Amino acid sequence: MNWPAAILALLCGWMVSAGGAAAQDEWSLSLYGGPTTDTITTQIATGHLHIIGGMAGLAANRKLADLGSGFSLMLEGQATQYFTHDAYQTLSLGVGVSFNRFPWSTPTTLAVYLGPSYAFDPPPIEGRPHPWLNYVSAEYAMQIPHTDNLDWVLRLYHRSGAWGLYARNVDQGTMVGVGLRWRM
Repeated sequence: MNWPAAILALLCGWMVSAGGAAAQDEWSLSLYGGPTTDTITTQIATGHLHIIGGMAGLAANRKLADLGSGFSLMLEGQATQYFTHDAYQTLSLGVGVSFNRFPWSTPTTLAVYLGPSYAFDPPPIEGRPHPWLNYVSAEYAMQIPHTDNLDWVLRLYHRSGAWGLYARNVDQGTMVGVGLRWRM
């Protein structure tokens, strides 16, 4: 079974069926990709990066509630495909917070999500596979000039054991990539 295609169809169907009742910009769909690394996230910020392959992802986001002052409570579902020596797919579902009240006129959003993530046939870490891990995703999006609802995005996606919540000392890896987001 082609899991990424099935998940893409499911997410698109979910968004279309709920789209009639949703207000403008309550839904978004991001397609992104980039290199993956097994470097610890804090080391990435200091420039140490060991690239082990690539990853592509599709994320569907929905605004659940306006929290005021430019903040919103969000829901995210996403499917990813890893292109490493151990190719595998993941599904993730999380909640997050977004901020969109920046001091410039171009629509811009900064969001962070976290929740459970399931990997199909994941590579072993410390001698065994860990299908259930936590994911953290961060997205910075800014509207593409001369478009109404299309943004470029910079995304980070990370899977790990969440300091023992899912597994001890397990870091599946991190992806930092770019893509496009369609706001509905």
